[in-house]
Amino acid sequence: MKQLAFKTRLHLNNKQETELKIYLDTARVAYNFGVGQFQEKFQYWENSNFNKDFIPRTTIVNNIDKLFNKIKENKYPFLYRNGKLIAPACVAQQAIKKNLKIAIDKFHKNNYTGSIKDKHNNPKFFPNFKKNIP
Repeated sequence: MKQLAFKTRLHLNNKQETELKIYLDTARVAYNFGVGQFQEKFQYWENSNFNKDFIPRTTIVNNIDKLFNKIKENKYPFLYRNGKLIAPACVAQQAIKKNLKIAIDKFHKNNYTGSIKDKHNNPKFFPNFKKNIP
């Protein structure tokens, strides 16, 4: 019989658990920021006569990442402690440049001519906000 998956459980101490929660919260905040920015841009494209065949996804993701880096100190002060980031900057960068790009590519591939209004009919493909898991 072919094994399809492994089950893994992490046994973390309190310090490791706290670090993991900080990293996950940082990634969630960055991803949600990116989804919000993408929704704003997409609504703008829908309301204008923008050619939807040409959506520069890599440029969008890079611009969202740059914008997040500019505003994170003022808009998200809880990501900082004593003037330094709590989690490494690569955590937020990966959430935006990798995970958000995958979500946008998936949306673009499956809903190429759709609109943001279609996300209620088919929410599977439009990038969704991530929730805080306790």
